[in-house]
Amino acid sequence: ALAGLVALLVAVFGPGWIDRRIDGIQDVAGHAYPWVDQETPGHRPTIAMGRYLKEQLPTAVVMTRYPCQMLWYASPQNRGVNLPLDGDPQRILAVARHYRVTHIVRDRVRAALEPYFDGRVPGFDRVVGAPHSGLQGESPLGSLYEIDWSKIPPSPPIADTNGGS
Repeated sequence: ALAGLVALLVAVFGPGWIDRRIDGIQDVAGHAYPWVDQETPGHRPTIAMGRYLKEQLPTAVVMTRYPCQMLWYASPQNRGVNLPLDGDPQRILAVARHYRVTHIVRDRVRAALEPYFDGRVPGFDRVVGAPHSGLQGESPLGSLYEIDWSKIPPSPPIADTNGGS
């Protein structure tokens, strides 16, 4: 089945698609993807966070709004979990606990966790030296937080919304 798929791709796109380098990703027409190769201003914070994780926390499981972009630059052992768009901090923390998240990137767009980030509720400890998130109004001291699960009450289990077992 895999050989058939490869043969189909070669037939449709030509043999050149196989030669595309990962460190300079290009589409089948040879156009480079600038967000992979260039540090454009809008992507610098995500790139910096990924590189920081690779160098300082290579096994961290990080909840963030942009896990795929961050993980491109992180260690192969890093894992990412999408920060749910939810107004209930208990549901967000239930997802984080379920996926064994160790760190979370501050996101002011999803304000449900602000009491944890600003210290009104215990459980999040800012990682000193982590890169600035680039979010408007964010402190340049860092936007990565370690989750101290011993300070956060247990979450109820996540309900199965897919109808599976």
